[in-house]
Amino acid sequence: MNNNLHDIQHPTANWLVQHDLNRAGGPLLIRQNGNTLLKNFHNRCDDLQDELLIPDKVRIFRKAGAAIFSSEGHFPFGAELSLRQNIRYAANHARVTTDLRWKKGASLKQNVAIGSAELPGQWTKVFVVPADGTTTPAWQVLTPGTSCRFNPLPLALVFCNQQDQRLEISTGDDLWRWQNGLLPQSLHNTASIELTVQTDNIRLQRLVTVNSGEAEGFPEARDYRFTSVLAWSAPALQQNPHPPHEFTTLVINQKEGLSRKQLLDCGSTPCVSLDFRQIELPQQAKHSRGQGYCWESKITQRCVRRLIRQLADFSAEGFLLITAGMTPGLCDDPVHCSRKNNTLHWDLTAILDLASWMQQRLGNGWTTTVKQPAPWNELPSLSCLAALNGFRLPNEKIDEETDD
Repeated sequence: MNNNLHDIQHPTANWLVQHDLNRAGGPLLIRQNGNTLLKNFHNRCDDLQDELLIPDKVRIFRKAGAAIFSSEGHFPFGAELSLRQNIRYAANHARVTTDLRWKKGASLKQNVAIGSAELPGQWTKVFVVPADGTTTPAWQVLTPGTSCRFNPLPLALVFCNQQDQRLEISTGDDLWRWQNGLLPQSLHNTASIELTVQTDNIRLQRLVTVNSGEAEGFPEARDYRFTSVLAWSAPALQQNPHPPHEFTTLVINQKEGLSRKQLLDCGSTPCVSLDFRQIELPQQAKHSRGQGYCWESKITQRCVRRLIRQLADFSAEGFLLITAGMTPGLCDDPVHCSRKNNTLHWDLTAILDLASWMQQRLGNGWTTTVKQPAPWNELPSLSCLAALNGFRLPNEKIDEETDD
């Protein structure tokens, strides 16, 4: 029996993840309703897998309503590459930040994989969200005994098993990092996902850099960060109580935000709806490659946080329906990511972070529902926005913003 195993379990959603406190990386597994959806989430540099890491620091703690697994370790061979990984668990998803420290003179012979895993069980289909912004996301049948490769790296893959449970593996907001990889000048650097489908599992490799040439590659010595998202079915978090009466659509004023007079007319337990498409913000807050506002933009976030604070300050309980506008999209405005040059990103992570903060700020007295149009309604990560985070500390500050 391994006494170093630690379970992180949501109090109401019937899921748990497991980590080894004597190992950097993970999780070892994700289990929902007693069924294991994912095993051995790991990283690899050539033949060095993160189970070989010597752990330097491993801890689990709670912050801003989330359970956080933080680990650091180094490989005791060669150039002693090191790896740091933070995983933030809330509601039905995990935000993964992986920092790989490449040492001077260290060579890359084959490839680097970030966030590979095994999916136990029988998986029947996968929903593919391409990263080109033009190809329509669609379901594809998974046939045992076959393999497939997704290149370039998709925004998201959603796997569905025979029990109709779903597991999502998505790229984080930093698409430009995945595209650049560790050898940005190489023609063989394109990130991809490779699947090997078997009758009782799927082997998934997420390759960020592939060196297919005969000569060794020598990445620049620095830290390389890659972010990603894991999400899974959580039906219990979608079973919201019915509001006592019809929703009132709130008017959003550019200067004042929400009207206190209109809120007073809604009573002590307001049932209100917001359409974020009605917000009037400058052009620089919008997606540069599509419709709507980019949630990575600080302008967008400040505006929406102001609205939520007004609701929370007005009443400790109520019902909130967000009818539209809280959907991700592609953008390459570098200002949104605090960069100088064009930086391709999408804002799923920013939406998850803001929704998690929203639940914290409003408190458990509010019931929030966020509608999603097709194809985004297929993603588990967007199915439980503003649901109970599950890991709030008793005396935690309710207006704290998250960071990595």
